[in-house]
Amino acid sequence: YQDNKEKQKEYQKQWYQNNKEEKKEWYQNNKERVLEYDKQYRLDNKERIKEYKKQYNKQYQKEQYNSDPLFKFKNNCRSRTRQAFKRNSWKKNGGTEKLLGCDWKTAMNHIESQFEPWMNWDNHGEWEIDHIIPLALANTKEEMNLLFNYKNLQPLLAEDNRKKGDRVL
Repeated sequence: YQDNKEKQKEYQKQWYQNNKEEKKEWYQNNKERVLEYDKQYRLDNKERIKEYKKQYNKQYQKEQYNSDPLFKFKNNCRSRTRQAFKRNSWKKNGGTEKLLGCDWKTAMNHIESQFEPWMNWDNHGEWEIDHIIPLALANTKEEMNLLFNYKNLQPLLAEDNRKKGDRVL
């Protein structure tokens, strides 16, 4: 097999093409068996699957970063904003302040004014800063700039933020 990988690959491809209908029928007749096998495989290979997804996402983001200017802009703005909130200040005057549309104290007060009783800056991670109107809805840099405004930010339980995804609630 090791010496004939390309040959094997071609053979498997050809076999699949010749047996597509039978394979489809077999799957329909054995759906429960296939689902059970898949479930068991995921349980047995949790770490391997997790690592694969991590590597895939890293590669995907790298490719997007290098090929999609809007994706690159969004990531740079997110990073800049995240760092500003972590430091409780802007590193330089100008860029982040323009991006959020206010000074850092105003942005911090805006977020704090929306805190639930259990939220504070020390337990950030249990909650996240969410864009009320998601950045994914922006199609241009101008739209992206508008969505980074501090008035579009809110603190949200991390779990709820993940569930929300790219939707407006």
